[in-house]
Amino acid sequence: MNFSRRSTVLVSVLDWGLGHASRTAVIVRTLLSRGCRVVLAGSGRSLALLTSEFQGLQVVSLPSFSPRLSGGRWLWAEVMAQTPVFLLSVLFERWRTEALVRRLAPDLVLSDNRYGVRSSRCRSIFVTHQLSPMVSPSAPRWLNGLLAKCLGLLVGRFDACLVPDFALGGLSGSLSYPSCIRIPLHRIGILSRLAYVVPMPAGRVDWLGITSGPQPQRRRFADSLIRRFEALPGRRVVVCADSAVDGHIARGGVEVVGLASPAMLKGLILAAEHIVCRSGYSTLMDLAALGRLDDSIELVPTPGQAEQVYLARRVKEIVAGEHLCI
Repeated sequence: MNFSRRSTVLVSVLDWGLGHASRTAVIVRTLLSRGCRVVLAGSGRSLALLTSEFQGLQVVSLPSFSPRLSGGRWLWAEVMAQTPVFLLSVLFERWRTEALVRRLAPDLVLSDNRYGVRSSRCRSIFVTHQLSPMVSPSAPRWLNGLLAKCLGLLVGRFDACLVPDFALGGLSGSLSYPSCIRIPLHRIGILSRLAYVVPMPAGRVDWLGITSGPQPQRRRFADSLIRRFEALPGRRVVVCADSAVDGHIARGGVEVVGLASPAMLKGLILAAEHIVCRSGYSTLMDLAALGRLDDSIELVPTPGQAEQVYLARRVKEIVAGEHLCI
């Protein structure tokens, strides 16, 4: 995408885990390097991550819909039950974005998975790898098709869509096939903010656990990793991605880290003999960028999330050489 040095870009990220903010940080870095003025609009942990990494940028509040999903067999029913709230949030985002555009006069609105963050007053671009989303393995078959059509209508109101992948059918596989999308698509490659930082020396790490995603599943996964690592030999580290965990603590001989800086996380990933983590797309892009998508990685999909089940299976096939290598 081409931007002039004086372009003002309003950037907003979905506040559901830190993955969306992590990958959008690469886009923000690129915009700043081209002399653009960037305004961050958002809320919660995702906005906190971006503001900590890009200090001095103008920040405006734009609350994000963040569903609380317990996971499991009936995840699809939870998603359906929260659909009215989601649609209302899209309308609120749209109204609030128009107000921000009138006040800030940006040349471009860039939205990572926020369907209502667009404007009729300037060019609006959507960022996603979920063009053909999946709901849950236990969901009725018709539900995935209906969801894809509904989200396709919402995405279709943008001017263009950026897909973080290196090719059609790349790391994201069938998830990024544009079955219901009619706007221009631009594949912009793997996005990982870890690729741009110098790793912090971590020493030897035998087992590394990395949590991600929304609560309460993130905390449950961290607890399960700690219990599992307690019975293993060597140095064991669990990164919780949770500000409620104060710095470094030890539980049963396991080092538990609350929030790891990009440099620390990169150092841990490069040093680890074995890595156990979720199969969220942003996590996979980080591992791919660091050359760690190999047989030392154990991917544990978030319960009930069909997309992560699919991505874990796809990475296994990539590692086995059954698909295009990254």
